[in-house]
Amino acid sequence: AAIVAAIDAYRSEGLIPRAARTGELLRTGLAAFARRRPHITRVRGLGLLWAFDLLEPGADGKVASAARMKNVAEALRAERLHMHKRDNMLFLAPPLVTTEPDLREALERLGRALDR
Repeated sequence: AAIVAAIDAYRSEGLIPRAARTGELLRTGLAAFARRRPHITRVRGLGLLWAFDLLEPGADGKVASAARMKNVAEALRAERLHMHKRDNMLFLAPPLVTTEPDLREALERLGRALDR
């Protein structure tokens, strides 16, 4: 019954098409981040599930250290963003109900956090 109700909600609220639209916004936003920030690499994902790797700034391909990732985590918290982190990777998985304005705001916050 719960699965049927979830599928009905996905359909009635148009969550799958919304995820496709907002996922495209996320894709273009993260691609822009990577172009402006050479320490962001390997941006990959689909829909609303994305990940990217961080390098040490100016270290010519060296992956971000644990200390750097700790700093990134603190910067994300300061921007009130929760993202899964593993090694030198950050994962984004906003909920299906995320609106485009909310996602744009989150991308602005993410940019500020990464620039710290």
